Parts: sequence; C-alpha cells; structure tokens
Amino acid sequence: MSAISMSLPSLVPRAGEGHVGRNPLNSRRKHSHRSFSPIALKSTLQSLKINSPISSSMSRGCETFLTISSYASVRKLRQNNHVKFNELSFIASCLLEEQPNTQIVTVDIKSNHGKVDIVRLAAISILDRKYKPVSIIKATSVPENKSGDILDLFDGKMAKNDENELVTFSFEKDKTISIIIIVDREIDIHGVRIFNSTFDPDSGVKDIEVRINNNFMTKGEVQKLFGADFRFESKFSLASFNAVSSAQLIREMFPEQFVVDHGFVDTYGEYPFIQVKTFLLEIFATRSKTLNVGLNGFEFFDEKGIKLTLDSIENISIKNALRVSNSSVLIKEDMVTTKPDQMFTIEKYDEDIPPTIEITFKEEIKLAKISIWNFNSTIDTPAYGVKKAKVKLNDKTCWIGVVKCATGCTMGASQCVTEIWLTDSHELKESLTFPELIEE
Repeated sequence: MSAISMSLPSLVPRAGEGHVGRNPLNSRRKHSHRSFSPIALKSTLQSLKINSPISSSMSRGCETFLTISSYASVRKLRQNNHVKFNELSFIASCLLEEQPNTQIVTVDIKSNHGKVDIVRLAAISILDRKYKPVSIIKATSVPENKSGDILDLFDGKMAKNDENELVTFSFEKDKTISIIIIVDREIDIHGVRIFNSTFDPDSGVKDIEVRINNNFMTKGEVQKLFGADFRFESKFSLASFNAVSSAQLIREMFPEQFVVDHGFVDTYGEYPFIQVKTFLLEIFATRSKTLNVGLNGFEFFDEKGIKLTLDSIENISIKNALRVSNSSVLIKEDMVTTKPDQMFTIEKYDEDIPPTIEITFKEEIKLAKISIWNFNSTIDTPAYGVKKAKVKLNDKTCWIGVVKCATGCTMGASQCVTEIWLTDSHELKESLTFPELIEE
C-alpha cells in the first residue's frame, strides 16, 4: 500500500466549543508515492477527537509504513467511481467510523469567474428537507483559507459586499479547494446554498461539486455577483439535482415581501417587485436652525416605469407637526422649482419626536423606484431641507440615510435627488435615469 500524504488543517469549532489550532501539516508530492508524518497525522486526528487507526514502525533505512485498521472501508472509498482516495476521503472515513452521529458535506470549488490566483466566497448554507439552513458542528477547508474565518460562511448573511466579510482562498488553476462541513447525522440534507459577493466579481466561485460522506451528489455553477440553490431529492441520488434560478431563490427567501406576478426578467429568471400600500418618511435631522422643515416632494414609479400621479394617492398624513402647508404639493408633475408655495413645509414640531409623512395608496402598487426631492432653498428662502431620514414600506424599513441637499436653483436640480431603487432591472434603471446624468 502506497504511502499517503496528508494536508490536514484543524477543523474549526463553533462558538463556545473552544479553540482548535490551525496549524496544517504541509504535504509535499515528489513522486507517485507520497510521504507523510504519522506522528503529526495521529496528533491531528486526536485533535479532532478521533481514535487514530494509524500506527507506525521503523524498519531498516528509517522507512515509515502505515497500518490502517479500517482497511475495508478505505478500499470501498478507492473503488468509488466518484471519489479519489486521498486525504479528504481518509478524513471522512475516520470521522464516520469514530463519530457515527455526524455526517460530512464537502463542497469542492473547481474554478472561479476569471481571477488568476484568488477565490472569494460570501456564504454557504446546508439545507434540510424544507430547504431551511441547518446548524453546523464544525468546518474546515483543504487547503486552509488565506483570510477570513471559515465559520463566517455559515453566519446566515448572504449579501456581503465588504472584502473583510469574505472568506478568501489562494487559487491555482486545475486545483480543487474543498470545504468540509460537519453536521448532525439526524439531519436529512436536501441541498446546499452558495452565495458570491459583489466585491471583485471575477474572484467569485463558479464551478462546484457537492458530496455527502464521500458520495457524489452533483456539480453545478454559481452565478457571478449572486448565488444559487443546489437541491437534490434524496441523500445519495445522482439525479433530479438542478441549480435554482436566483429569481426563485429571492422569492423563497423573502416570501412575505414579494409578489410573484409582473416581475421583470433577466438572465436568471423573473424577479418580483415589492407590493406597497403605505409609504412612510421619518425625519430625524434637518438642515434648518429652527423647528421647521421642508420638502419639495416625492416621485413614485411603478413596475412599468410609469410615474404615479396624485390620483393614485388615497391619503397623505402628517404627524408630530403644529402647522403644515398644503400636503398635495408633495406629489406633482414638475418637481423642478424654487418657489416656496410649490413645496411642502412643516412648522413647529417636537424635536424629541421626529415628524413623519405617511402616504397611503388607493391600491397596492408594485414600486420600482422612489425619488425624494429636498426643499430647494435659495438666498431669499430659509434652509428648511431634510438632512437624515428613514423610509418604511408597509411599516418595514427599506432605507435609512442622508437626503441630498438641493442646489438652490433650477439648474441641475435633478442631480441632487435621493433615489431609492427597488429593482435591479437594467432596462428600468436606464429608462428612469435623468438624461443629463446619462450624458455625463
């Protein structure tokens, strides 16, 4: 039996289970036969709480040999058409024999989207029969990740755009990165969810393979800038396993937030729009030195890119205000103005309770974009503009931030509009972008 080289980073425990060291044993492939350190290997297996099936003896010439007590199971692994006998299959064999209450999911990363030497990954979820994420016991990778905590892949957060939130691996062409995930044996695993990030899209994961306890499940592709669900009917089925479109994935992740009909279609399927009945703006800070605040108005665009008129509004309610001007000017055809009587103002509000503007639509509207036009103060008018605000749709927060300051004149006014996009449709974005911004 040929010698076996092992590159075994310690499995990372979940929070609260104590720290396990991360000192991998470096493997060096010089010939068709591979060298190893049995002492280091045995130590590593013991750190994983596995009773090592390895013993060593020294013969003349200081040559080292392996005796593997679980040879029968190892032979089965070697005969498996889908799995090569290597360090990963050996780890799996040991874990499954010594820890019968666990099972191993291995995600093999075969390629990325074009980056030469780096692979970055945002998130992985192991899915149960209801396609809900399950808790993991431990996780590791071979080779060890270059930066980031491997457990960050399983924190439940899919949308990660900061490099510091991502797990990074060194990548060589035609080499495989294996992420080994240990979960409870009682969990009926029905799929894997994998997400890329918008940060450095070319470094995102592309081609992957999935195995459970060294049984091949499927291979597929993760979309650039997004993610995919990979599902299978039974644990060891080799069929009926397809990547789910990202549009369908969004609908399933947020079933209460989206409607399925009348979405827009892109490469990955039909996307739904948020269906809105009420819009609420909470004002937290103003650009005024008095307890007065002003706003030019709002623009609402539906899923077809059509701007809503005042006829679509059932009611406009202003709370926490002593006196207000005509609220109907908040919704108007022409937003480019500096005339105070064409803009909305609130006079005398309680500084401890933020004033709010609530707009109720006559019927539920599928919104694609919201534009907030600030109070356009000139030299002759007070600076009543909004500074910080929160937007809620159907009483659920969708945006918090600084409202752009107006120009103080009509020229270039559209460049100082705060835009809240509720869609990623490129066609809609192009059609709803102001001409002067496109030219620039």
